[in-house]
Amino acid sequence: MAIVAIIMSVNFVACSDDDDEITSDNLVGRWVMIHQQGYEKYEEMPNLNEEWNGAPEGDDFVNFTFNADGTFDEGEGGKWTLHGNTLTLKYYYNGEVDEVYELKVLELSSSKAVLEMHYKETEHGSTYEYYNKMTYQKQ
Repeated sequence: MAIVAIIMSVNFVACSDDDDEITSDNLVGRWVMIHQQGYEKYEEMPNLNEEWNGAPEGDDFVNFTFNADGTFDEGEGGKWTLHGNTLTLKYYYNGEVDEVYELKVLELSSSKAVLEMHYKETEHGSTYEYYNKMTYQKQ
């Protein structure tokens, strides 16, 4: 609760007429993905490699509702924080943090958000890489 109070007090102090500034005030609301571009690469299994660029289809995308209290919902839900240009999403299972994702905020205004996710991991000598640049529109 103390962290939420600090975040809220910082938001009230930081006033700006610049709509393109990355602030949590701009993030609060319902966001729908309208475009994505990225790839998935498997070093040991190149036949599974995949690239995409266009409007999301089916279950390949996630829409978010970010609430002012630091929670979000996209079917599962969790807690979000925004520090600088890093958006952190924490998913919970049975009251414990289950997964954490950090997304780079490339653009955030009151109507448009562009988020980037990139990670690369090597396990058992095999490398997996994932990249996705997602454009959202506020509804």
